Amino acid sequence: MLPMLMNATLGMEGWLKSKFYPHLSENRVEVNNANKQLRISVKVTPSLSAVDLMFSKPQSNTLFRDLPLSETTNVVFPLSAKSSLIERLIDNTISDGFARKSFLNISLLL
Repeated sequence: MLPMLMNATLGMEGWLKSKFYPHLSENRVEVNNANKQLRISVKVTPSLSAVDLMFSKPQSNTLFRDLPLSETTNVVFPLSAKSSLIERLIDNTISDGFARKSFLNISLLL
């Protein structure tokens, strides 16, 4: 991985740790993740009010549970992989607000 990209990723993780410390859980013991790979997993709650964010690195796993999402994020960004922005806007304005779960997995080679 490019040093500049790795530095940016570690900087983002450090910022998240300082900002959302109450939501933080970290495992550094007996981690068996792939070498030279960073995996980022995002799990959106059904109500789209919070996300779980997990960083899986060769030597550790870092998990942030129930990171709050703002209402603006809910309306502007299509967080569901199964519905478009228009469907999300309609769902958010005239339905009961319950949406499907969305998962996003990103893998980067280190």
